[in-house]
Amino acid sequence: MHASGTSTRVLHLTWSTFGVGTYTTAAWERSAYWEAKRSGRAERPPVDLGGLEQFAPPGFKAFLERAKASGELLKEYAFEHVRRERFPERPSRWRCIYTLTPGTSEQHALEVLSRMGFVVGARPLVELELHDDRAFPACSRWLDCNGRAPSEMEDAAAAYWRGEGEPDELLYEGRFSVVRVVVSSV
Repeated sequence: MHASGTSTRVLHLTWSTFGVGTYTTAAWERSAYWEAKRSGRAERPPVDLGGLEQFAPPGFKAFLERAKASGELLKEYAFEHVRRERFPERPSRWRCIYTLTPGTSEQHALEVLSRMGFVVGARPLVELELHDDRAFPACSRWLDCNGRAPSEMEDAAAAYWRGEGEPDELLYEGRFSVVRVVVSSV
């Protein structure tokens, strides 16, 4: 990954069917994850009404699920807009693969992915070897801005792209290979 000839290994929860030994490039028009999000097929934790289900009108929970998905899309559009306008050198969230930061242990990876709302085991967790330098470490906590005013969402996006906070994800565009499967999907 670097001029010295060394490479970087990271963990990645994949939306693709990469097998061990796969060598490919992340720089799609739109990544499989982004397409799943855009089409509503992305796995999301269900909306929790906190015991108030009995008071909710019919279809209310489904309405909230759709609103949550729409909020996710709005946030991604806002983050991409800020990136294009102010940080065009950063990898696009639409085109890249997301990995955990280098050095993340398998146990910590499972905890972080669970906190992010991913169902661990629904998708394989693989170890990748990155072969290029187009990577950006980011703090995913800035992504917790759904439902905020547009100006607050834009502020969160700018902080994200400036690299503020403790990085827990790596956005990567470039060549990579699959080294091993850490957790298979069920």
